[in-house]
Amino acid sequence: MLIEVLKKRTVLEWGLILFALILPISIAAETILFLCLAIWIAGSLRRMREWWSSIRRNPYLIPVLVFVVIASLTVFWSVRPGETLHRLHRLLIPLLVLLMGDLYGRPSSRTFGVLEPIFAFVVGCVLLGLYDLFRIPRAGLDAGAFFSAGTMRDPQMYMAGLCLLLAIVGSDGRRDWIPMIWAASLLLGAGILLHFKRGVWFAMTAVLLLLSLITRTWRLPALLLVFAFCILAVPWTRAPVLQRIDDLSDLRRDEAGGRYALWTDVAPRLLPKYPFGMGWSAVKNEDFVEHTGFVQKKLNHMHNNLLQVTLETGLPGSIAWSIWMITAFVVMARRLDGRERSMRARLNVGVLCAFSGLMLNGAVEYNFGDTEILMLFSFLMGCSASE
Repeated sequence: MLIEVLKKRTVLEWGLILFALILPISIAAETILFLCLAIWIAGSLRRMREWWSSIRRNPYLIPVLVFVVIASLTVFWSVRPGETLHRLHRLLIPLLVLLMGDLYGRPSSRTFGVLEPIFAFVVGCVLLGLYDLFRIPRAGLDAGAFFSAGTMRDPQMYMAGLCLLLAIVGSDGRRDWIPMIWAASLLLGAGILLHFKRGVWFAMTAVLLLLSLITRTWRLPALLLVFAFCILAVPWTRAPVLQRIDDLSDLRRDEAGGRYALWTDVAPRLLPKYPFGMGWSAVKNEDFVEHTGFVQKKLNHMHNNLLQVTLETGLPGSIAWSIWMITAFVVMARRLDGRERSMRARLNVGVLCAFSGLMLNGAVEYNFGDTEILMLFSFLMGCSASE
């Protein structure tokens, strides 16, 4: 049956499945996404009336287009027009939300629909986790510190994949999948730990509690406590974890030149200076230096989504972005049904929790500005716009 179903997939559907699989692994997912967008737009020319009717019903249409237009217009007053123009193509990424809503939102005889790219994404996270399970310890030993081998991007992929996996625990379906789900969840949890990113740790803890509250699966917080106890019980994980937590006290030092300096010194001085923004992706490290005592080298963002979006696109872009994100929360919340135990209903919970985790981490990290995470944002919103 599965083979027969797969044979019926269109080129665009296969492209989205491949995109979702590659998304956690490589930036090559961006090229695949642009090819999918080109195929989708070309195909729309043959069914223009149906296509427009589908797009018009998408709740993300206005928020996405308004933000994209405002961000694009900043090229005309950007402090570095060349930099803005060079990165304008990234504003095509949110169109994935409209593509997925059109492809998976219309009535059809599809057996799995949007579940296919969702599961492909989870598989991609697992493959990345298997790689990191060997890469990070080896790189950490070579560098003398495990947290020096981590990245900002990968643990957020793990967080999203883990939310989707844990959400389907307890759903109606094949019980023989449960051991596989728990094994994959443990692998992704280990991946989050090994990257030693505190923002993701705190965000993951919060969304696990949210997931437990919505699904009324109270064993998840208990499992979190057991996992934390195991981490602290093992010397080679306890030492770097406690060190990372202890390092939080250093963030406010002038010598750190990181988040605290940007939020308290740079933002109050720089934001009023550019009410319409400095330009999409046009901000450089040198723009921060004159407004505070010390800024980390190569740091070119505010370590906060709202602050950086405001700095780049001004107050109009900030308002448009905020409405877009609020729309996402509303759309995802409306799809929740705590009493429903189907796979699709539980994945709706996972999508909301994954998106919430990204937003929480975005309070201390400009993850919206990372191409891979921007694709993940758009992918989750596309899932919420699908049936």
